[in-house]
Amino acid sequence: MTKNRLLNIAVVICKTLKITYILAFIATTFIFIHIQTNNSQYADKILSFNSTTNKSTSVLPFHYTSTNKWKEGTSLKDEEVYTTTKITTFSLYIIYLKYVLILILIYFCANEFQSIVQTTKRYKPFLKNNVKSFRRIGKYLIIYYVLTSYSIIHYQEGGFSTLSLSLGPLILILISFIMAEIFKEGNALMEENELTV
Repeated sequence: MTKNRLLNIAVVICKTLKITYILAFIATTFIFIHIQTNNSQYADKILSFNSTTNKSTSVLPFHYTSTNKWKEGTSLKDEEVYTTTKITTFSLYIIYLKYVLILILIYFCANEFQSIVQTTKRYKPFLKNNVKSFRRIGKYLIIYYVLTSYSIIHYQEGGFSTLSLSLGPLILILISFIMAEIFKEGNALMEENELTV
């Protein structure tokens, strides 16, 4: 009984997360369109960041972040160069596509995990589909890691880039592929038992 209650909670959480990601996608698209159509409202919005290279303190043993900003032949202050209105159109589209793709990947991960939980609820955890789902989650997380590790924003008179490497997503990728192998072995044992009966 407790097992089913926990699995039901997991399904509800997955469904809630999926709805949240859809709403985040809509909000991101709205903000992107709003910046394009009402650019003057963002004239005083300054993007602040430090130009540093450091090893951040974190709960995880490895988290590295490096930021770099540059100006191209201008003596303007940072407050005049790094404003929202001065982001190039191409860079704005790249940023939008990157965050939309990240939301889609996280949505797919939640969807695959929900599928795994639902088959487990039906007392069929070691199906081949669950093995494929864990592998898909691992692949989605690899793409997510690549997308979130590096970002670059081009402005009319400068630019900003960030490199962020963390052990957390790599551990999740490893866990998903390990779970795929565990479920693959479970599936092989289940099929073996079915043949002997």
